[in-house]
Amino acid sequence: MIQIFCYIEPMGSLLEVHGIKSGEIAYNPAVIIQKNIKIIAARVESLDSHWLDPELYDPHVIFFTQHNNVLIPIPDTPVFHKLEDPWATWLSGSNGKPQLLFGGVKVDFNDKTPVITTQLYLAPSVQELDVDNPIAKILYMKDVRVSQLQTGKIAVFTRPTEGKAYPGRIGFTIINNIQDIEKTVVDAELLKFDLDENAKIGANEAYSIKKTESIGTVKELVNVFCHVATTDPRKLHYAGYKFELDPNHPYDDIITLHKIADRSNFPINNKSSKGERYDDVIFPGGTGGPKETQYFAGVEDARIGVMDVKT
Repeated sequence: MIQIFCYIEPMGSLLEVHGIKSGEIAYNPAVIIQKNIKIIAARVESLDSHWLDPELYDPHVIFFTQHNNVLIPIPDTPVFHKLEDPWATWLSGSNGKPQLLFGGVKVDFNDKTPVITTQLYLAPSVQELDVDNPIAKILYMKDVRVSQLQTGKIAVFTRPTEGKAYPGRIGFTIINNIQDIEKTVVDAELLKFDLDENAKIGANEAYSIKKTESIGTVKELVNVFCHVATTDPRKLHYAGYKFELDPNHPYDDIITLHKIADRSNFPINNKSSKGERYDDVIFPGGTGGPKETQYFAGVEDARIGVMDVKT
């Protein structure tokens, strides 16, 4: 039986979001630390937007800065229309300079049945991201996340949903180059979790950390913020967890999950809501890196929450 250790943290807060239209909501944030400046990418959409209705579906990703308890749009940054659930990580380019890998989920309505895709973009900064030119498109999968290792290779976390992976598990593989990601995600081997067969798990943010072992040696691990989700006839239940993975021995043991937060860690939402079905949902965005202590999350698929965590 897996052990789940709970961190007891102070109550988080719900952020105000300026610069969006009346009737729009912002949620499911990602954290980008760019030249020591914290940037929040967030999903913005109409309250009645839903991916199964193309006429109403209008998500877009906007980049914000945080001023105390308020998010304010950053001028002259791209807006990713029809993209949802953003995430980001930094890679070292071939010239040794940092490159921002930015990703999100897009629904392709060209066929009779909508197709979920993960789209990836690469640029030296948020401001230079090109909304029209993704470097990769991963079909039939969301919750893909990436972390560059000390070796320069790239750890990839996938989210298959069929066969042994049903209804959603995390796969893992290592690639040499980000351009290899499309053809390798299908073969990623599943990580081991002791979860209820009806529970889903997906990665939200991943980054490399160093841990000193008892014998004094330093080992590289990958810290992963993730979500675990279940459903019942009335509600969705999403909570935030984390785990640490040894990229050299990823499949050896059942992974221990540490709970970070659930809906009870954030205040009552007294603004726009999608209804009772979503009132037990948080969707982690993470912290932006190992030195950061603010943990961001989408709350009720309608708000953005933040809370302090220990790293």
